[in-house]
Amino acid sequence: MNPPQNERRSRKRVAARVAVTIEPAEGGAGATGYTRDISSNGIFLYSDSRLEQGSELEMVLMLPAELAGGERQWVCCQATVVRVEN
Repeated sequence: MNPPQNERRSRKRVAARVAVTIEPAEGGAGATGYTRDISSNGIFLYSDSRLEQGSELEMVLMLPAELAGGERQWVCCQATVVRVEN
């Protein structure tokens, strides 16, 4: 089956609800959230804090075994907010 024409993802998404600690790269108040799904190059993230499109973040989370070579693993990653939904 061919992927939908508007599908831009190049990596498989793994449905996972994982707690995330979020720190703005430019400093300021941190936040927490949780994931809906994760891939090797993206995260769908829910947070009570307002994140602005284009913001640079540092996130710490436990990567699911499906994306960490078979064993859960703590990761610290840098990210850019690509899309914001209310």
